[in-house]
Amino acid sequence: MTLGDAYFVRLSKSVPLIEIKSNRDTIDISEYLGNGDILEAFVYHMVEEPHIVPPLLDSMLAMLRG
Repeated sequence: MTLGDAYFVRLSKSVPLIEIKSNRDTIDISEYLGNGDILEAFVYHMVEEPHIVPPLLDSMLAMLRG
């Protein structure tokens, strides 16, 4: 179950991260970009609980132990 995703961009190292919340944000950001500009993108993804298959994990550990 995913708790949340967040998308951030930074237009230059001198400005803080900008959160992208909608398509409109993306359009607004693109208006500031020029030819050759670099846009850094960061994605924050958080998972409530990982899904691990115990039998598969046990067999993999047994294989690694030899």
